[in-house]
Amino acid sequence: IIDADANRVVGTVQVGIQPGPIAADDGAVWVGNLEDRSLTRIDPETREVVDNIPLPATPHAIAVGDGAVWVVNGRLGKLYRVEPELGAVSDPIQLADRAVSFTGGGVAVDDGSVWAVFGDSTLARVNSRTLEELGAGVAGGGASAVTVGYDSVWVANSVEASVHRFNPLTFQDGAVDELPVGRAPTGIAAGENAVWITNREDDYVTR
Repeated sequence: IIDADANRVVGTVQVGIQPGPIAADDGAVWVGNLEDRSLTRIDPETREVVDNIPLPATPHAIAVGDGAVWVVNGRLGKLYRVEPELGAVSDPIQLADRAVSFTGGGVAVDDGSVWAVFGDSTLARVNSRTLEELGAGVAGGGASAVTVGYDSVWVANSVEASVHRFNPLTFQDGAVDELPVGRAPTGIAAGENAVWITNREDDYVTR
């Protein structure tokens, strides 16, 4: 836990083995544990673990929105919906083929849609209420993260060291822009009038 004003660590929370993706809303902080194949729920007020939910597959990416926690397994091409209060995990939603060389993935939620990217370069859109697939497009090599902002869908491609920008209405036709970034981009977020990308192998953030 980092104090953003003081820029220092003010606490720690014990979670599962090899914690990876993390997401938060007003009621909880969620951590995906890669080795345990589980989802840890933390109370942000007490800073204590209140639940640990087993998952059927490794959580390569997680997001919170539209009343659920969304989990992506990038290798298997599957999306899961987790009910926060009950801890119930949906049947897998198959959105992509099994990836051969890259196992990462990403997920984001925006205005009734869940956007997910997978290791085989699939970009998929799902209705967050009905779980109906609303279409699929092609991202770059090693699609590793996705975010929505500024009327666009943004996908970080780890193998290509690039970010693709998609129009949400025409994403099935391909990207409308490609931007070079650092090596192995693995995280992406939109806010503060910019899109931010973390480049794992270069140890810097691209704006």
